[in-house]
Amino acid sequence: EVHIAWDDEIVCMTANIERELRSTFKLDCKAVICLDIPDSFPYRDPVMMSMIVQRYTERTDNVKND
Repeated sequence: EVHIAWDDEIVCMTANIERELRSTFKLDCKAVICLDIPDSFPYRDPVMMSMIVQRYTERTDNVKND
């Protein structure tokens, strides 16, 4: 069972995951943020964690400034 009805936004690491979500679920009114981070890092890798914070901040700041 998937619970996405109450989400304000959905964050994806790759464009492939974003496409899969959009084709599986109705996300018309959801903010979907794709971080474009390759799935090549070990679990909780510090470099990956920094990239997540940096790219999420960049993408959400751009939305707030529009």
